[in-house]
Amino acid sequence: MQNQEQALSIHPLFSKGDIFSSGVILIPVKIKQNSVRVMQKLSFFAIFYGTALIHAQYSNFIITALLMDHPFRKIPYASPMPSTKKSRRPIRRLIFLLFALALLVFVLVQAWFYVQVWQLRTHNPQTTAFMRERLALIQAVNPKAKLDYHWVNYAAIAPIAKRAVVASEDDRFMEHYGFDWTGIQDAFEKNLAEGEFAAGGSTISQQLARNLFLSPSKNLWRKGEEAIITLMLETTLGKRRILELYLNVVEWGNLLYGIDAASHYYFHKSPAALTPHEAAFLAAMLPNPRFYQDNPGSRGLQKRIRAVEGRMNYSRIPPQ
Repeated sequence: MQNQEQALSIHPLFSKGDIFSSGVILIPVKIKQNSVRVMQKLSFFAIFYGTALIHAQYSNFIITALLMDHPFRKIPYASPMPSTKKSRRPIRRLIFLLFALALLVFVLVQAWFYVQVWQLRTHNPQTTAFMRERLALIQAVNPKAKLDYHWVNYAAIAPIAKRAVVASEDDRFMEHYGFDWTGIQDAFEKNLAEGEFAAGGSTISQQLARNLFLSPSKNLWRKGEEAIITLMLETTLGKRRILELYLNVVEWGNLLYGIDAASHYYFHKSPAALTPHEAAFLAAMLPNPRFYQDNPGSRGLQKRIRAVEGRMNYSRIPPQ
């Protein structure tokens, strides 16, 4: 019994489950006693990760082992740690793919806008994004609602009406390349003071970009896209074409778009026959046309009319 217990004991140098530098795990296995001439034997099997099997005999508590030329020393067991470099690679690859996809979508969207702008050199727009959005809103209440929109060529508009609109909306129209930095700075300071997008400081080119393709909402994304389309308009179309497009698509009342429709609605005449006061009246309405349509005698509108009349004779416009 004592020999059996000694046979089952482990040499002080080792313990069950020890892992060695060669990757060996020692597992004690009890062998049935078969002879008085042979002491109780305890066999150890070392598994080299499935590549080698070593047999070591435990006799008189002396270990004899062959470990394939590896030094027989114990090392502490530790679970393998994942490589941080390998673990980061999928994340970096995903970020790169998402960035590439976003860039591709951005380029495709800008390419689509540029094609639309290019077509405006020779084709007049049937409707605009502003018109469609406003019409859908009104038709939700009144399905029979229609746009009042008629195209008129640049030469068929009275020069005084063009000057009045430039004086009201963008008196440096002929001097800038789409952006009036002085106006933008003034608008930024006003927005900062009020804590919201109260003023836009937009030029005629910027307003045209917004009316043609974008929504009326005021946010940074829309302003950024508006700036890109403005550059497209300025580099693809001339000032004459930009002003012609603007005068024909700008809103002048509820579902009322373009100077031809506005001239007939308010004065029952063509835009070529507008008087200076009538031209100033229409130009002064532009910042808030639906409100001034319902309130034509408001003090604010009358003040704007006088301001436009005082500046419009000095406004520069593209030739006929």
